[in-house]
Amino acid sequence: MKDGNYGRMEIQERFRAGDRAIVIDEQRKSETMQILQGYTAGKKISAINGRRQIFLNQIRYMDKSAAGVHILLCLILSLMAVWLYKRGAGREDIVTVLMVSAGVLGIVSTAQIGHVFYPGMAELSESCFFNVRQIVALQMFLAGIMNLTVLCLVILFVGNGWKINFIQTGLYLFVPLVAAQCCGLGVLLSEAGRKNRYLLGMTGAFLIVFYLFLASKPGLYTMSALTVWGAAFAVGSLILGIQIKMLFMGIKRGEIICTN
Repeated sequence: MKDGNYGRMEIQERFRAGDRAIVIDEQRKSETMQILQGYTAGKKISAINGRRQIFLNQIRYMDKSAAGVHILLCLILSLMAVWLYKRGAGREDIVTVLMVSAGVLGIVSTAQIGHVFYPGMAELSESCFFNVRQIVALQMFLAGIMNLTVLCLVILFVGNGWKINFIQTGLYLFVPLVAAQCCGLGVLLSEAGRKNRYLLGMTGAFLIVFYLFLASKPGLYTMSALTVWGAAFAVGSLILGIQIKMLFMGIKRGEIICTN
């Protein structure tokens, strides 16, 4: 041990001796510093992209396939409501279609961010200019805007066409939507759900069957049952908010990316 310390001290002393032997030319040092300062002063600073430009770049380079499917389903839902109105469909029929369609939109909007977490994709996304949190936030924002726009238009159309209270129609749409998104995010928050892309589709199929079962219960669609629908919407929204926070915290800590 002492021999090792002695050898290290000897090497350090040789380096010090070598440094003392080097003669620094102060004039050339000063000239070099002036040249470097001249280059620095004349260098143009590149413009840093603002939030707006970053947002536009994210839209430009994002994977638009899932968003395209989402837009197509929103269009189908709107056309289906018009078609049912022209056919003179009953109130029970339109409520069933609304619930199932809202559930499908919820699963599809969750699937928009789901492909980021398939094995290998999260690591690839994190290595790009836009990190995973930015990509997920953008996907959620766009999906939310599309859902909100289409569902509000459908609420106005159905409310006027079938003479259903707007609040009642809104709950029939937003409760299945929020429930589907809660189930979808629950799948994505699990390691098994991120590794198996078919699990999200199976969850959507189960929800469709469940919504069809609920649609067969007329007692759930009376004015007196609105309190139950309102409570379900409030609880679902709270759970969804907690899940979104868990998702972003998991991405930040690397728990989701590193376990794929």
